Amino acid sequence: MSEQKGPDAANPTLDRRLRTGLLAAVALTALFASVLGVAGRFRQPIVVDIGPSTGRYGSGFEDSEETPPTTSRWTRHRAALDIPLHAGGGPVRFSIRAARYLDEPTLVSVAVNGKSFTSFEQPRGRQRIQEIEAPLPEGPLNLELTSEDPKLGMALDWIRIEGARWRIPLGEWMVWVLPVGIFGALLLTGASLPLAGGATTLILVGLAGFAAMDPFGFVHSMRDVAAPTIGFSILAALIFRGQTAAVLAIAATLLVKGVFLFHPSYFYNDVRQNDRYVGALR
Repeated sequence: MSEQKGPDAANPTLDRRLRTGLLAAVALTALFASVLGVAGRFRQPIVVDIGPSTGRYGSGFEDSEETPPTTSRWTRHRAALDIPLHAGGGPVRFSIRAARYLDEPTLVSVAVNGKSFTSFEQPRGRQRIQEIEAPLPEGPLNLELTSEDPKLGMALDWIRIEGARWRIPLGEWMVWVLPVGIFGALLLTGASLPLAGGATTLILVGLAGFAAMDPFGFVHSMRDVAAPTIGFSILAALIFRGQTAAVLAIAATLLVKGVFLFHPSYFYNDVRQNDRYVGALR
């Protein structure tokens, strides 16, 4: 008499696959943290474009203004900019592009994470770049800009920090859910663990390469791109069962397009800008 196999017979296999998948997801997250750590060692410039899309990081700024071909924000007497990165201490080159369309110059003091960093005079007149070499305190990149002018400081275009080793804080959870989300979506298509893990690794290495070149741009973009990418990838996996390549292509396309659309330097021209174009064509 042959032994019948019931639903319980498949449970050990399912449980084993689930445990293996969870371990693989943890390993992929650890791998992502490692390659991002390597990316931070390249010490590529941290560039923060001050404009329409970066208002979430600052306080003490006026609304974004168009000063073609750039956008900028005026700082008030005190302004703060919380860059979502942690930096290692050491000598750096601090560059700033700003203007002051007022009659008198003003002295601007810069502190990082509550510690004095540097100061400079912002001259009156057009946009210009100033470069200062100074030791950067270790810790979160929370910048405080204080002007001697009690009302307005400067029309700030961008800030650039060169030579700093950086890392992404754990609080940037949209970065850290990417390995689990992409890996899970590929598994939902029916892909094997090695195939899903290998494909996810390729995407993670590509993202780390982007982070190495543009640290702030990477974190800023992932805040807006990661969740939709994971959500649409899971939806695609449920629709296109068995088509791992198609879901992988969808995830990669969403990431690439999202990075361009949500990059902090990308300028969404508004109605006023479009009106200027129409007027110029008449």
